[in-house]
Amino acid sequence: MAYLGAPTVHVPAQQSYITDMQSSTMMVSGTSNLHGWEMEVRDFTCTLDLSRKERNIQIQSVRFTAISGSIESRRSIMNKKTHDALMADRYPEITFRASSTEVMEVDTSSFKGSLSGDLLIAGKTSRITLTFSGELLSGGDIRVSGFKELRMSDYNIDPPTAILGTLKTDDEVNVSFD
Repeated sequence: MAYLGAPTVHVPAQQSYITDMQSSTMMVSGTSNLHGWEMEVRDFTCTLDLSRKERNIQIQSVRFTAISGSIESRRSIMNKKTHDALMADRYPEITFRASSTEVMEVDTSSFKGSLSGDLLIAGKTSRITLTFSGELLSGGDIRVSGFKELRMSDYNIDPPTAILGTLKTDDEVNVSFD
Protein backbone atom coordinates (compact mmCIF):
# COMPACT_ATOMS: atom_id res chain seq x y z
CA MET A 1 0.00 0.00 0.00
CA ALA A 2 1.46 3.36 -1.03
CA TYR A 3 1.13 6.32 1.27
CA LEU A 4 0.27 9.77 -0.06
CA GLY A 5 3.43 11.41 -1.30
CA ALA A 6 5.47 8.17 -1.32
CA PRO A 7 7.53 7.56 -4.46
CA THR A 8 6.41 4.82 -6.83
CA VAL A 9 8.93 1.98 -7.05
CA HIS A 10 9.08 -0.34 -10.06
CA VAL A 11 10.78 -3.62 -9.24
CA PRO A 12 12.07 -5.42 -12.33
CA ALA A 13 10.75 -8.93 -12.74
CA GLN A 14 13.44 -11.59 -12.70
CA GLN A 15 12.96 -14.52 -15.02
CA SER A 16 14.85 -17.81 -15.16
CA TYR A 17 15.52 -19.54 -18.45
CA ILE A 18 16.85 -23.05 -19.03
CA THR A 19 18.13 -24.58 -22.23
CA ASP A 20 15.57 -26.01 -24.63
CA MET A 21 17.57 -28.96 -25.98
CA GLN A 22 15.27 -29.42 -28.99
CA SER A 23 16.20 -26.01 -30.39
CA SER A 24 19.69 -25.51 -28.90
CA THR A 25 23.04 -26.41 -30.40
CA MET A 26 26.65 -26.28 -29.31
CA MET A 27 29.54 -27.14 -31.59
CA VAL A 28 33.30 -27.47 -31.09
CA SER A 29 35.44 -27.14 -34.20
CA GLY A 30 39.10 -26.92 -35.07
CA THR A 31 41.73 -27.86 -37.57
CA SER A 32 44.57 -30.32 -37.95
CA ASN A 33 47.49 -30.57 -40.31
CA LEU A 34 45.22 -32.55 -42.68
CA HIS A 35 41.67 -31.18 -42.40
CA GLY A 36 39.12 -29.31 -40.33
CA TRP A 37 36.88 -31.10 -37.89
CA GLU A 38 33.64 -30.47 -35.98
CA MET A 39 32.03 -32.11 -32.96
CA GLU A 40 28.61 -31.66 -31.38
CA VAL A 41 28.06 -31.21 -27.64
CA ARG A 42 25.00 -33.39 -27.17
CA ASP A 43 24.35 -33.07 -23.44
CA PHE A 44 24.50 -29.59 -21.92
CA THR A 45 22.36 -27.24 -19.93
CA CYS A 46 22.47 -23.53 -19.31
CA THR A 47 20.46 -21.58 -16.77
CA LEU A 48 20.16 -17.84 -17.20
CA ASP A 49 18.52 -15.46 -14.75
CA LEU A 50 17.71 -12.00 -16.04
CA SER A 51 15.54 -9.05 -15.23
CA ARG A 52 13.97 -6.51 -17.56
CA LYS A 53 12.89 -3.00 -16.85
CA GLU A 54 11.72 -0.94 -19.79
CA ARG A 55 14.64 -0.96 -22.29
CA ASN A 56 17.17 -2.31 -19.79
CA ILE A 57 18.16 -5.98 -19.54
CA GLN A 58 20.22 -7.12 -16.55
CA ILE A 59 21.69 -10.62 -16.50
CA GLN A 60 21.81 -11.79 -12.89
CA SER A 61 23.53 -15.16 -13.33
CA VAL A 62 24.60 -17.72 -15.92
CA ARG A 63 25.40 -21.34 -15.09
CA PHE A 64 26.47 -23.82 -17.77
CA THR A 65 27.30 -27.52 -17.59
CA ALA A 66 28.25 -29.93 -20.40
CA ILE A 67 28.98 -33.63 -20.12
CA SER A 68 32.52 -34.20 -21.46
CA GLY A 69 31.64 -37.63 -22.81
CA SER A 70 28.77 -36.18 -24.87
CA ILE A 71 31.10 -34.32 -27.25
CA GLU A 72 30.90 -36.44 -30.39
CA SER A 73 31.62 -36.52 -34.08
CA ARG A 74 30.74 -39.09 -36.72
CA ARG A 75 34.12 -40.78 -36.20
CA SER A 76 34.40 -43.10 -33.21
CA ILE A 77 38.20 -42.82 -33.08
CA MET A 78 37.92 -39.03 -32.84
CA ASN A 79 35.37 -39.40 -30.05
CA LYS A 80 37.70 -41.67 -28.06
CA LYS A 81 40.70 -39.37 -28.52
CA THR A 82 38.62 -36.33 -27.50
CA HIS A 83 37.22 -38.04 -24.40
CA ASP A 84 40.73 -39.24 -23.46
CA ALA A 85 42.18 -35.72 -23.95
CA LEU A 86 39.41 -34.23 -21.79
CA MET A 87 39.92 -36.99 -19.19
CA ALA A 88 36.15 -37.47 -19.33
CA ASP A 89 36.25 -40.44 -16.92
CA ARG A 90 37.98 -38.33 -14.27
CA TYR A 91 36.33 -34.98 -15.09
CA PRO A 92 32.86 -35.76 -16.46
CA GLU A 93 31.64 -32.14 -16.51
CA ILE A 94 32.71 -28.92 -18.16
CA THR A 95 31.29 -25.93 -16.27
CA PHE A 96 31.06 -22.17 -16.61
CA ARG A 97 29.85 -19.71 -13.97
CA ALA A 98 29.53 -16.04 -14.89
CA SER A 99 30.94 -13.61 -12.36
CA SER A 100 30.14 -10.40 -14.25
CA THR A 101 28.04 -9.39 -17.21
CA GLU A 102 27.62 -6.36 -19.39
CA VAL A 103 24.55 -6.01 -21.58
CA MET A 104 23.91 -3.31 -24.13
CA GLU A 105 20.42 -3.34 -25.62
CA VAL A 106 20.36 -2.76 -29.37
CA ASP A 107 16.62 -2.30 -29.78
CA THR A 108 13.38 -3.45 -28.22
CA SER A 109 13.79 -7.09 -29.23
CA SER A 110 17.55 -7.75 -29.37
CA PHE A 111 20.56 -7.31 -27.13
CA LYS A 112 24.26 -8.07 -27.04
CA GLY A 113 26.91 -8.10 -24.39
CA SER A 114 29.73 -9.98 -22.74
CA LEU A 115 30.13 -12.39 -19.84
CA SER A 116 33.20 -12.98 -17.72
CA GLY A 117 33.54 -16.02 -15.54
CA ASP A 118 35.32 -19.23 -14.72
CA LEU A 119 35.45 -22.07 -17.24
CA LEU A 120 36.42 -25.48 -15.83
CA ILE A 121 37.67 -28.09 -18.31
CA ALA A 122 39.57 -31.29 -17.41
CA GLY A 123 40.15 -30.11 -13.84
CA LYS A 124 41.67 -26.74 -14.85
CA THR A 125 39.87 -23.42 -14.35
CA SER A 126 40.54 -20.32 -16.43
CA ARG A 127 38.85 -16.93 -16.43
CA ILE A 128 37.31 -16.15 -19.83
CA THR A 129 35.23 -13.42 -21.41
CA LEU A 130 32.80 -14.27 -24.15
CA THR A 131 30.54 -12.10 -26.24
CA PHE A 132 26.97 -12.97 -27.08
CA SER A 133 23.92 -11.66 -28.86
CA GLY A 134 20.33 -12.37 -28.03
CA GLU A 135 16.80 -11.69 -29.02
CA LEU A 136 13.56 -11.55 -27.13
CA LEU A 137 11.10 -13.92 -28.82
CA SER A 138 7.34 -13.97 -28.72
CA GLY A 139 5.91 -15.89 -25.81
CA GLY A 140 8.62 -14.66 -23.44
CA ASP A 141 11.40 -16.96 -24.68
CA ILE A 142 14.88 -15.71 -25.51
CA ARG A 143 17.52 -16.86 -27.97
CA VAL A 144 21.20 -16.35 -27.17
CA SER A 145 24.13 -17.18 -29.43
CA GLY A 146 27.86 -16.67 -29.34
CA PHE A 147 31.30 -17.89 -30.20
CA LYS A 148 34.53 -18.35 -28.22
CA GLU A 149 38.00 -19.39 -29.30
CA LEU A 150 39.86 -21.45 -26.71
CA ARG A 151 43.29 -23.05 -26.54
CA MET A 152 43.51 -26.61 -25.28
CA SER A 153 46.89 -25.87 -23.70
CA ASP A 154 45.23 -23.30 -21.38
CA TYR A 155 43.52 -26.32 -19.77
CA ASN A 156 46.62 -28.57 -19.77
CA ILE A 157 45.12 -30.61 -22.60
CA ASP A 158 47.52 -32.04 -25.16
CA PRO A 159 45.99 -31.66 -28.64
CA PRO A 160 45.09 -35.16 -29.83
CA THR A 161 47.14 -36.94 -32.50
CA ALA A 162 46.41 -39.95 -34.68
CA ILE A 163 48.05 -42.22 -37.25
CA LEU A 164 51.26 -42.56 -35.22
CA GLY A 165 51.48 -38.81 -34.72
CA THR A 166 51.23 -37.85 -38.39
CA LEU A 167 47.78 -36.30 -37.83
CA LYS A 168 48.12 -33.43 -35.36
CA THR A 169 45.24 -31.37 -34.02
CA ASP A 170 45.90 -27.64 -33.67
CA ASP A 171 45.79 -26.14 -30.16
CA GLU A 172 42.96 -23.69 -30.93
CA VAL A 173 39.32 -24.76 -30.89
CA ASN A 174 36.18 -22.74 -31.56
CA VAL A 175 33.05 -23.17 -29.48
CA SER A 176 29.78 -21.86 -30.88
CA PHE A 177 26.39 -21.96 -29.19
CA ASP A 178 22.83 -21.11 -30.15
